[in-house]
Amino acid sequence: METSFQKITVFVASPGDTVEERHSLVEVIEELNRGVAADRRLFLELLRWETHAWPGIGTDAQDVINREINIADVLIVILWKRLGTPTGRSSSGTVEEFERVYSQSRAGGKNQVLIYFKTTPYYPSTDDVEQIGKVLQFRQMVEKLGALTWNFSSTTEFRDSVRKHLTQVVRNWTNIGSVSTPPPNSQVGTDLNSLIGGQTAQPSPVGLRTEQFSKLLAGSLELSIDARDSASVERIMSMVEPALLQLKFGTRALRAAQVIIWELLSNKARHGHSNSEVKLEITVDSGYEKKIQIRFTDDDPAFNLNGEIVSSSKRSDHKLRPHGLWRVKQCTSDFGFMTLGESGYAIRCTVLDRVRPTTPFARLNNCRTFIVEWGWPRTIWFDNVPYLGYSIRGDLERGLNPEMGALLDLYFGRGPREVNYLCIHIKGDTVLSELPPFLHEVLCTGIERYFADFFNKRKVLALNEESSDFWSVCREWQRQYDIPIFDDVEGCQRYLDKIIAERRD
Repeated sequence: METSFQKITVFVASPGDTVEERHSLVEVIEELNRGVAADRRLFLELLRWETHAWPGIGTDAQDVINREINIADVLIVILWKRLGTPTGRSSSGTVEEFERVYSQSRAGGKNQVLIYFKTTPYYPSTDDVEQIGKVLQFRQMVEKLGALTWNFSSTTEFRDSVRKHLTQVVRNWTNIGSVSTPPPNSQVGTDLNSLIGGQTAQPSPVGLRTEQFSKLLAGSLELSIDARDSASVERIMSMVEPALLQLKFGTRALRAAQVIIWELLSNKARHGHSNSEVKLEITVDSGYEKKIQIRFTDDDPAFNLNGEIVSSSKRSDHKLRPHGLWRVKQCTSDFGFMTLGESGYAIRCTVLDRVRPTTPFARLNNCRTFIVEWGWPRTIWFDNVPYLGYSIRGDLERGLNPEMGALLDLYFGRGPREVNYLCIHIKGDTVLSELPPFLHEVLCTGIERYFADFFNKRKVLALNEESSDFWSVCREWQRQYDIPIFDDVEGCQRYLDKIIAERRD
């Protein structure tokens, strides 16, 4: 018996500097068509100008492509160091494709847009400097429109990410409803330059005018969910993005919350023993201290969470795929695990949406930055991720034990393979006598123990802006390891100028 399939067109728009990523989509589309798409009687057709356009005459090449290839159901935008050539109607062909699909979506279509930015380092030419500025302008524009963009550093990472994201598009395709039409003064479809800084449309949750979505917007959502029910999981995941965007949360916090919810539910679906029912609570504070709290309660006591955390760290050491909880840890500013007697366990995750403190060390490439912000709330920043003062107490204490040192990698990650410096920045007047014992241990000896390799190789820079108490710790580091320490930003800046100049020479 013949079976009918619904076709979903997927167009890839990108300049010529992302050829490998464009080609990798062929494999991804074929894989999805053999699996999740076929199960739902869907068929993905990959549209590229190289394969679906033909010679013709128009005002320019993009005009020909526009007439020969209809607006796609799904647009994949890939950008790296170039935005492309202006078309006369827009800043580039890629931007024009985005404007076409976005306008169609805002007018009531089901169109989806997936935007990816490549972060692989490169040595820019003169032309690249101008182009990368345009890429950054485009990113600012789409994020003002409410877009959630995605970074990748390699073709493999891109392929893995887009496979996962297209899988979600396919799974949710029949549930996608219409969106409201754009307001009369909408600027969609105009040139990139007019969009920057102009009035932007608020992100509109697609098909989510539900009681649950309203509760999430109001600040608290509590529900029971079957982790193996893909439709229920997808419904929750589709709520999180528009709700957090509407509450003005930043991209980093939004992504972290999505990863945490997804990994916890996926973990339960894969490893649950007695049943797949769990309780999920999401609390959002969009006031002064912007944060997202996620509580995951499971009445299945058979799952050994602590064992999975430790084994995950070992798998990371051996470059094997780590457990999903490793990702949860990395995305969490405050992680708590509670055993509920014989009735299971609960996991509490807090994601902070805070602006990283300014530091002169940001000028250095390939460095890891450890910032202690002594304000309220007291926060430790490692690289670009904030951790609440009390959030990592248990694992920090265990991490100070050499046998458990790898556990800290669940929080801090391994960073770049070749790191030139560890930069320690103490901001605010840290009173050591008022510190909780664990935090006192972390600042006074924990940093030194955990990052012993940096200290022994004299690859540490320390800036202590205001804390008189912490100065004795810095002096001891200087005496024992002969590392430079600074008590003012200006002196630190001069030293960094010297380092950067030597690298150029």
